[in-house]
Amino acid sequence: MNIENKERLFSQIQRVLRPEGLLAVITICAGLISPIFFPVIRANNPTISFLLSPNELLQLIVNSGFKDISWKDDSKKILEGIQRMSSKPRSKKSRPFSLDLIVADPFKKWANIVRNLKEGRIAVIHGIFCKMAS
Repeated sequence: MNIENKERLFSQIQRVLRPEGLLAVITICAGLISPIFFPVIRANNPTISFLLSPNELLQLIVNSGFKDISWKDDSKKILEGIQRMSSKPRSKKSRPFSLDLIVADPFKKWANIVRNLKEGRIAVIHGIFCKMAS
């Protein structure tokens, strides 16, 4: 998501992965609607956000020497899970770790992620690939 040169990323993964090794990808892609609302947890603004569409990312990975085994958009499933978690009452129990310890304004960023998902501005993609024999 925050790597601009994805071609180099996947070519290097392909280079070091053993023959017929597997690559699993779980990532955020650009949705059909733009722009994305910022800030989000992974980026405060668009200058460090390098999202590709699901089709662009799939093609880039395949062009890097991988065979597509599985590729699916799980945005709806993820959004349903977020909404289920959000509907539960918040625990009064103290936690040893909280997102606001490492992320500024996490509630606004989380709300923007949910909005972006609901409006189709981002997509959550899961993919599994096999390194093609050289």
